[in-house]
Amino acid sequence: MIITHDEYNHVLAYVTGQHCKGDHGQSPAKYEKFVYSNQFGFSVSKGTSLEEGAFDNTLAFSHKGENRFCMRYGLTDFYGDEERLVSKYSPIKGVKVISTVVPCSPWHVRVHQITNKEAIKIAEGGFSLPQEEGFRVKAGRMTGRFEEKEIHRIEKGIYASFPWGCSGIVSETGQETELEIPFANTNLFYNLTVIPMVKAELEPGIHVIVTSVAADFHKSWEELLEEKPEVRIDKGEVKVIYKGKTVKVSLEGGLE
Repeated sequence: MIITHDEYNHVLAYVTGQHCKGDHGQSPAKYEKFVYSNQFGFSVSKGTSLEEGAFDNTLAFSHKGENRFCMRYGLTDFYGDEERLVSKYSPIKGVKVISTVVPCSPWHVRVHQITNKEAIKIAEGGFSLPQEEGFRVKAGRMTGRFEEKEIHRIEKGIYASFPWGCSGIVSETGQETELEIPFANTNLFYNLTVIPMVKAELEPGIHVIVTSVAADFHKSWEELLEEKPEVRIDKGEVKVIYKGKTVKVSLEGGLE
């Protein structure tokens, strides 16, 4: 586990190696997401669609042609040091994954190496962000919820930047990005949320998916974007460059 915090007491716990055997109620959501936040909370699935699943800060998988997504449950191996956390797992039949998370707070970079024998769909969520600013009364006829103009789409990424906070996701490998609106009351902290998400369909083969993720209640999306780490994808490795430091993630040829 790697834990970071900032001047606003935002604590992030990046985890690997955690698995709760047996059915104790939503164990994957409680223990096996990539990162947990003391300010943005985390979501618990109500079902297997993306709206029901509320897959924040995890990578969800479904066989192509179905709409039954699930996140990882259990690991085949894991590793961690001061710079990265690595998890190896098989979320659904015919799929093997190595996920590496590099913390660069307020950002972190996820490198996924996926080998799939069948066509699949993936959906990777960032941090949940409340749709409205709770416990505030304002004059006027507004609903209090976010407006479409507060969604910012840039090349490779999407940001929900509301007056009360910001959450964004960037696909470094060029996958589609969308803002998912999950079912109500899926997040532990907020009753209505949005989740920036990367989505893709993967034909059988070996794939590399690289994503940068951040959220903050005190910075605008432009400020967050200025702090984003540089990501270079070369043959055989991914380099994450942040504050003068470089972390290299090796890419394996297969996941046998």
